[in-house]
Amino acid sequence: MKRLPSLLLAATLAATSAHAVSIFHESFDGNDQNWSYTSSADRSYDNTGWAEADTVKPGYKGVKLGSTSATGTITSPSFALNNRSKSVVITIVAAAYTHSGGGKEGIALAVYDDSNTSIFTDSVEELTQFSSTVKDEIPANATFTQTFTIPAASLPATGNIHLSITSTYTVSGQRRALIGDVLVEQDPLPALSAPDNLDVDGDVGTTEFTVTWNAVTDATGYRVTLSDENGSNEITSFETYLGDETATFIGLSASTTYLVSVVAKGDGTTFVDSPAATRFVTTADPAFSLTTPYYLTVDSASITPVSFTASWTGDANAEEYEVEAYEKRTITLDFNQETLGSQSWVANKSGSIEISPTKSITWTASTGRVYGTDSLESPDGVPNPALTVKSGETLTIGPLD
Repeated sequence: MKRLPSLLLAATLAATSAHAVSIFHESFDGNDQNWSYTSSADRSYDNTGWAEADTVKPGYKGVKLGSTSATGTITSPSFALNNRSKSVVITIVAAAYTHSGGGKEGIALAVYDDSNTSIFTDSVEELTQFSSTVKDEIPANATFTQTFTIPAASLPATGNIHLSITSTYTVSGQRRALIGDVLVEQDPLPALSAPDNLDVDGDVGTTEFTVTWNAVTDATGYRVTLSDENGSNEITSFETYLGDETATFIGLSASTTYLVSVVAKGDGTTFVDSPAATRFVTTADPAFSLTTPYYLTVDSASITPVSFTASWTGDANAEEYEVEAYEKRTITLDFNQETLGSQSWVANKSGSIEISPTKSITWTASTGRVYGTDSLESPDGVPNPALTVKSGETLTIGPLD
């Protein structure tokens, strides 16, 4: 047990380590955290000695433990450890309530596991006097802060711990200790490293996307969270296993920015959870199809030998239109053979078929000889020469220039 120089409680108890954090604290201000008291005598709150010392914070209260005739004991509720690999530091503010008759008042600390097995004991044999009757006699180097250190090797492998503080004495009649504060601290477990290379995998769709990240050594898994852009509204959260460093989000809104957060999970014994890795992802704009232009008309008044004006109703989302104009032609064939390809014709039967610059019409003579006159006119109105197709041969007309 190590005694620290006291400032007569003028300052608040500070952490005993730059990295230690509080895992339990009791200030005995009248709102105890379910401590139990086994003193058969005077266990009461008292601020007479504490408050009257000029250098003590006014109104500071403590619990008076024991009496002139009975030893008192207080037992804390159980509390959890940060980890099992770091020592625990317990700081107790204590003083002798009276100091008459030559006796020595002290305290004994015992620490127990969940099975009520003692894992640590230590004591302070003589506490500094602190009461209204002796306040002017308090020495300048008085010590009221007692520090106890429980080695990591003494900590239980599982479960919680609790404290028991008992008043001690060397002369009958001097059994009263004043306990003003109990602080338990421990260095926290180290945190895992945050997942790195959190990135989008593949294309971002209008309603879904997938992210991946690098594996984190010693992680037991990952907690993945999707929130709105501000991170204030959680949309979904789930966990994945180690080795499954990917997450897919579906059912999202198009053209919307989301915040993805990934935390590597620690085992709580060796490591705690990592800081979050984050990334903003914006879904794609919605896809749309253009409406086919309609109400295509030609202004008859605009027709000239070399030009005309056409108009139509289009789509407001269209950026441009592709317009194609071509010459309409008519092919007329006269046949004096009854069969043409798979169709039957009577002698001198005429057929008329429209074709465009991108279409061709083909006939094949199956028997006999097919011949006729192609009345496809050239721009000058002069008919083309007669066409003849023999049996088994093919006649192709088009595409037109």
